[in-house]
Amino acid sequence: SSQLCQDFPAFYNRPIETSKTVINGDILPSIHLPEPKRARLVPPSNERIMVYVRQETEDVYTPLHLVPPTVPGLIASIENKYKINATNIRYIYRKNRDGIVAKIDDDMLRHYCNEDVFLMQVMVTEGPGGEETMVYDITLSEIQAAMDTSA
Repeated sequence: SSQLCQDFPAFYNRPIETSKTVINGDILPSIHLPEPKRARLVPPSNERIMVYVRQETEDVYTPLHLVPPTVPGLIASIENKYKINATNIRYIYRKNRDGIVAKIDDDMLRHYCNEDVFLMQVMVTEGPGGEETMVYDITLSEIQAAMDTSA
């Protein structure tokens, strides 16, 4: 200890600062912690789900956040991510792994799991008014997950 005092006299012989006040129990008052972040306002999991979709021409999946997990929530998410006018979406279908196609309703969406994966097929039909009256029928086909070995 005495050797350290000789090697580093400025450190060991410095006066102890007593003028700084300790705030909020800080042991080292010279260290300033950042302000705490605001808590995220995330709806409970029963009020939101996220599914991943991609079209056949896409290599990367697009997350669709369904808040709430209802047909209007799904349509709003598709409109937001794919720039399809919600009023032009006529039907949304689900195709399961057995090839059964069903019209999606709110009850069906409540049974989806967070981070389910789908292939999205969009069928465009031009109405009598040309491009302005195009309608979209969207089919979400379940994809066998790579990690799922039950099949």
